[in-house]
Amino acid sequence: KRQDYIPLLKLQPNYFIQIIGISYFVLNSISMIIDYYKNKFTEFSILDILVYSLYFPKIFAGPLVRFKEFTEELNNNYSNKSINSLNLGLFLISFGIVKKWLADYIFQFSSAVINNPAGFSGEQVFLTIYMYTAYIFLDFSGYTDIARGTSLLMGINLPENFKAPYLASNFREFWRRWHITLYEWIKDYIYISLGGSRKGKFRTYLNVIVAFVLSGMWHGNSINYIIWGFFHGLGVILSRFTNLQNTIYKFSSWFITFNSVALLWIIFAITDFNKIKLFFNQIFTNFNIYGLIPFIHSKYDLMIVLTIGYILAFSDLIIKEKVENISEVKYQYAFNFVVYVLAIILLNFKVSVSPFLYENF
Repeated sequence: KRQDYIPLLKLQPNYFIQIIGISYFVLNSISMIIDYYKNKFTEFSILDILVYSLYFPKIFAGPLVRFKEFTEELNNNYSNKSINSLNLGLFLISFGIVKKWLADYIFQFSSAVINNPAGFSGEQVFLTIYMYTAYIFLDFSGYTDIARGTSLLMGINLPENFKAPYLASNFREFWRRWHITLYEWIKDYIYISLGGSRKGKFRTYLNVIVAFVLSGMWHGNSINYIIWGFFHGLGVILSRFTNLQNTIYKFSSWFITFNSVALLWIIFAITDFNKIKLFFNQIFTNFNIYGLIPFIHSKYDLMIVLTIGYILAFSDLIIKEKVENISEVKYQYAFNFVVYVLAIILLNFKVSVSPFLYENF
């Protein structure tokens, strides 16, 4: 289908005009109004509000940033930045492109299974759980890296939105690492506004559930998002009872958390509840472990890309910290050049490009 674009608007074939990034625009506006009401800032100009609301690197899919923090960055601009900031910006753009290419490569297969699980074997459907888990991280964090990198080149440092979330040992830690700015928004403007943990345990747990259900509803009005939000809220509550004491317990906790998050991504991805049941039914009724090896052998290229994707997912934070802390500028230039060349090479190996997922929310 033909689809035309004009700035900030998406013109669909049926002439329905949808404002791109409307949900992020609304969340930013709400936080700005509440912060002003709470006297977190007192001075502002119409120009500040316009730039904050329409700043293009963050308008489509975040990261969410508070008005006061943004205007401070805007007013300081390059005055508190170094050459390292510009180098980091160039690196993040190239790194984000690499992630997006990997995400699109994985998406070619995972989207086909998600759209029609009945057309694939149980073992292929099973592997899709982990393909989609890698895809959604690479896609969203790739976008954020490009947005942050572009913004750094303009002298504005946007907050980091991901800190190796798949290394989390419980759901509470996961949300401190995944879409960090949304989690902080939910905590500050929903959870704490409902009373937080100040009104007893039952009310605390209820506030957590309500906050995460509302978070699910923010992603869409389908029942799957509500279920996804509810179980994440439940996971955050259960995290309060974990006590990491030894290596075995830590590994077990990480293993359970990672696989629970991966399963919930499937509920997040499929809006048709009957298709969700069909997806998991295929795994339970049509799974043959001996079919994994022939499939992996026939899709070795996909498996290589998936492996690289997970390496980046687990080492993402370390890589960024290393690049940011390289003291010799010449080494920063050299490393940036290598990643830039890799991004250019990958862009010339065409894959089916999927739109950034979080632009839809």
